[in-house]
Amino acid sequence: MNLTVFEVLSNGQIKEKYSTTGRDWDGSFLFKEFYKFLEELFGEDTMQSFKSKEPTEFLEMRKDFDIQSRFIDTSRKTVSFRLPPSLFEMVDAIRKETVQDLIKSVARMYNSRISCYGNKLKVCASMCTNFFHPVKHSIYSNLRRVLTHPGVQQVDLVLLVGGFSESAFLIDAIKKEFRNHRITTPENPMLSVLIGAAIYGHDPSIIRQNIAKLTYGCVEVYNEQRFSAKEIPLSSGKFDRLIEIGQTLKIGRTQLFRKYKPDPGSKSISIYFYGSKMANPNYVNDKGCFYLGSVALKFPKHEKEIGEIRLEVAFTGSAINASLINISSGYTEKSSINTSFKASPGDYLIVGAMDFGTTYSGYAFSTKHNYLDDPATIHKRTWTATSGQLQSLKVPTCALFTPKKKFHSFGYEAEDEFVSLSENDEHKDWYFFRRFKMKLYKKVTITDDFLLKSSDNKTLPAVLVFSSIIRYLRNEMLNDVHFINLNIHSYALRWVITVPAIWTDASKSFMRKCAFQAGIEDEKLVIALEPEAAALYSNLVSIKDQVGEIKMVNGMKYLVCDAGGGTVDITVHQMIDNTGHLRELYKASGGDWGGTKVDEEMEIFYEKVVGKEVMDKFKEEYPEDALELSREFETKKRSFSSTTDKVSFNLPESLLTVYEEYTEMSLSNDAIITSGLEKYAKISEERIRINGDYFRTFYDNSISQIVGHLKEIFEDPNLNDVGLILLVGGYAESFILQDALVSSFPQKRLLVPKEAGLSVLKGAVIFGHNPSLITERKAKYTYGVKCRILFIDKIHREDYKIFDEGEMWCRNVFHRHVTIGDTLVVGKNQSAKTYTKSKYSRSVKVEVYASLKKNPMYTTDEGCFYLGGKSLKFEDQNALSASEIEVKMSFSGTEIEVTMIYKATGRITKLYLEHDKQ
Repeated sequence: MNLTVFEVLSNGQIKEKYSTTGRDWDGSFLFKEFYKFLEELFGEDTMQSFKSKEPTEFLEMRKDFDIQSRFIDTSRKTVSFRLPPSLFEMVDAIRKETVQDLIKSVARMYNSRISCYGNKLKVCASMCTNFFHPVKHSIYSNLRRVLTHPGVQQVDLVLLVGGFSESAFLIDAIKKEFRNHRITTPENPMLSVLIGAAIYGHDPSIIRQNIAKLTYGCVEVYNEQRFSAKEIPLSSGKFDRLIEIGQTLKIGRTQLFRKYKPDPGSKSISIYFYGSKMANPNYVNDKGCFYLGSVALKFPKHEKEIGEIRLEVAFTGSAINASLINISSGYTEKSSINTSFKASPGDYLIVGAMDFGTTYSGYAFSTKHNYLDDPATIHKRTWTATSGQLQSLKVPTCALFTPKKKFHSFGYEAEDEFVSLSENDEHKDWYFFRRFKMKLYKKVTITDDFLLKSSDNKTLPAVLVFSSIIRYLRNEMLNDVHFINLNIHSYALRWVITVPAIWTDASKSFMRKCAFQAGIEDEKLVIALEPEAAALYSNLVSIKDQVGEIKMVNGMKYLVCDAGGGTVDITVHQMIDNTGHLRELYKASGGDWGGTKVDEEMEIFYEKVVGKEVMDKFKEEYPEDALELSREFETKKRSFSSTTDKVSFNLPESLLTVYEEYTEMSLSNDAIITSGLEKYAKISEERIRINGDYFRTFYDNSISQIVGHLKEIFEDPNLNDVGLILLVGGYAESFILQDALVSSFPQKRLLVPKEAGLSVLKGAVIFGHNPSLITERKAKYTYGVKCRILFIDKIHREDYKIFDEGEMWCRNVFHRHVTIGDTLVVGKNQSAKTYTKSKYSRSVKVEVYASLKKNPMYTTDEGCFYLGGKSLKFEDQNALSASEIEVKMSFSGTEIEVTMIYKATGRITKLYLEHDKQ
C-alpha cells in the first residue's frame, strides 16, 4: 500500500506535497490471518503438508480468498470460502476424520459460527472481520502520521484506490477512524491506477511537481571508456550531490547544475549518475548508492583548448534528462536516464531458479514471503509430452531451431514438433539439439565461435543455443509468476542458474554470458553449484530411509553425491549451525559418469544386434521413431531394479525395414545369435527382451567410476567420521545405483530425498534467497597473477629472460595467491599481493591464471590456464614512475572477484572474471 499527498492546481495539474511512502499492508496480511485460522481448524502439520505438496491448489485457494475477502462486511451473515479437494484428502489422511466431521467437532469452540457445506467453508462475517485487525491498525498509524506531518495541512480528501479498496469493511473502518476527513473511493477503485496511467501517457506534464524519493548525484570522469559502475575509481568517485532526498522537483524544468573546465588535451568527459537512499553520501560506492546511467561528450580532435562544459538536467516523472554542452563548439550530447530504483542484489521479491541439466531441465520459484514463512514452499511447473502422455516436473533438454536459425521450441514441444516435421519429411533443414550440455564439460576456454552440433551434425553458435533456452525458461517463469496473480516486475526477481561444481570457471562464465544475452542482468544473477544447492534443500527437510527419519543438525558431516544425467558432482559438507549454514570440507570433484552412460551402453547393445550402419541410418531417416525408442528406454530405466528379471522394448517397424534393406534379411533371433548375445536377449513379435542380469551390466561402467571415486575420498583421514551419503539428482532415483552404494559402503548411511531429481532445483531457490548459507569452500585450483621477477641464473628459464630498466627479469612467472585445497571464506579477501609497474609504462594488464598444480612456476606450465585480465591506464603525474598496484582476490559466491588498487591515487578497479582470449 502506497500513501502520498497531492495538491490539484487550478489548471488541473498536480503537485506532490508528500513523498510516496508505504509498506506491504495489503490483502496478503488478511490471508495470513485466514491461514492461521485454518491451522487452528485442521492442524499446523496438515496445512504445512498441503502448502508444500499442493502449491498450485494452495494458490488457487488464496485467489478465491482474495475475491471473497472484498465482500466481508458486518451487514452480511456469513462468508463462504472454497476449500480445494486435496485439502479434504490431507485432512482425512492426517487427522483421520473428514473435514465435515472435524468442523462439527470444533464448531462449539466458535459458538457455531463456522460450518461446512460441500466444498465451502462458511464463516460468520463478524468473525471474518478479525482477519483485518493487524493490517487495519498499520494503515491507521501510517495514515495518521502522514496527515499530521508539518508539510501536509488541510487535506480535503482521502482517496482510496486499488483492489484492497474494494473491501466494504476496510472503507467503513477508515471512515470511522478518521471522521474529520472526507474519505471516498472512485467508481472502479481497482482500475483507477490503470486508467490513470493511460491518462498520464497522453499528458505526462499533468504532474507538475514531485518530491525526490532519493538523493541524486554524479561523478565526472575524463578520458575514460564507458565502464561498469563497479569500476569507478575512488579518487574521482566523490558523490557530487545534485538533489537531496525530500527536495521539491519541478517536473520538466531544465536547470544548470554544474560547470566543468577540462584540462588541455582532454579527449572526453563522462558524467555517471547515481541514486542513494541516504541524504548525503560521500562516495558513489557507499552503502545504499546505486548506478543509474551516464552521459558522455567527446571533444573534437582539432580543438586544442576545451572551453566550458555545462551539465543541464531536467527531471521528469520517471527520468533524468541530462545534457552535456560544449559552450565553445555548441556540440551537445543528451541522455535520458531512468530514475526508477535499480534493485541491488539484496533487493528482490522473488527468486527464480533454472536447473539446466544434461538430460532434463526445469525451473522453480518462490517469493521472499514464502521463504521467510516456510523455505520449503517452492512453486514448480509440471510439463506434459503431448505425444506420449508423459508428465514430469522437468522437461527434456532439447531445443529446435528453424532453417533460418531462429529459436522455435524447447523440451517436449521441441521433440513433438521435430517428430511432426520428420513424419512429413520436412525436418532436414531444421536444427534439433539434444543432450548438448556436456559439450561444456572440461572446457578451459570458450570463445565466441564455439559451435554445437545438432542431431544431424549441422552447427549453430553455442551462445545462441544456450541463451535462447535460458530466455525461453525465463519468459515461461515470468508467465507463471503473473498467472498466479503476483504483479511483480522482472527487476524484482533474483535469478539463479545451476552448474556442476566440477565445471571449469570458463564454463560458469559462459553460462553467465548466455544469461545476460537472454535478458537477465548481471547483478540479478547468481550462479549456484548443483551439489551445494541439493545440500541446502536437504538441510531443510527430514529425509526417510529404511532405518528411519533423519534431520541435518549442527556439526553433522556428510558427502553429497549429485548424480545427474551427464555429470556426477561430489562434495563433502559440514553443518556449522542450526540455521542451515555449511562449510565445504573437500573440494568439488567428480566426472562424466551420469545416467547417460547407461544410455550409451544401450546404444552399443543395439549396434551389436543390428549393426552401427543400420542404427545410424535409422536415426537419420526416422528421427521420430528413434526419439520414441529413447523415451521408452528412459521410462524403463527409471523403474528397473535389482529384482527385475527381464526388460522388453518395442522394435519400431522402421528399424526392421532399415535392417532388411541393409542385410536382405528380416530382424530375428538370428541377429542375436550372430552378435553372440543369445544368452542375454531374445527377439519375439517385434519386441526385444533383455535378461535382467545382462541389462544391469549397462550400469557397470558408470557405477564403478562413482564407487571408485567415493572410496578415494573416504580414504582421506580428515573424512573418517563422515557417516552419511546424500544421493541426489535424476540418476539418484535409480534403484541399481542406490543398491550399489549401499553394498559398497555398508558402514555409511545412504539417504535419498523424496523427489531426489528436484533437490538441486529446490535448493537453488533457497540458495538464491540466502547465498551466504555457504560460508566456506575449498579451492579447486591454485590461483595467481602473471608477473615478472628478477632473473636468477640456473633457476629461471633462459628463454624468459628480458632486459628492462637496467635489470634482467624473468617473465611469465606465476605469482601464487591461493593454493589448491585452501579454505576459502566466502566474501573475504584471501590474500593481498603488491606488484610494481614499469617506470615507463602508461598501462599495465593484470592477468589472472589458475593451475591444477600446488606451486606452478610459470603461467605456461602444463595444467595452467588463463582466467581473465584487466588493463589499467595511468594518466596522472605518477604515470612515468614505478608505482605499486595491490591485487586482492575474493571468492564471493561461486565466482572470483579481483580488486586492483593503484596505490599512487587510491584508484580501485574490480574484475569479475570473464574468460576472454589471451
